[in-house]
Amino acid sequence: KEKRIIYIGKGNIKSRVKDHLAKDWDIFRVDYSVIKDNDEMFKYESYHLEQYKKDNGAYPPLNIIGGRK
Repeated sequence: KEKRIIYIGKGNIKSRVKDHLAKDWDIFRVDYSVIKDNDEMFKYESYHLEQYKKDNGAYPPLNIIGGRK
């Protein structure tokens, strides 16, 4: 509803969303892309994380980089 990005990354999207719904989070929409090549996946993820950080001053709240948020 608030149109906030909470996570950018690869993984099992279905299980990630279920985990957050169990915490009574009000997730309205999930956008995702299917990228089968690992190198392309890494480039795509890195680009979007850096763009988000550039625009917002930090990574999305549920992204953990190097063991830290």
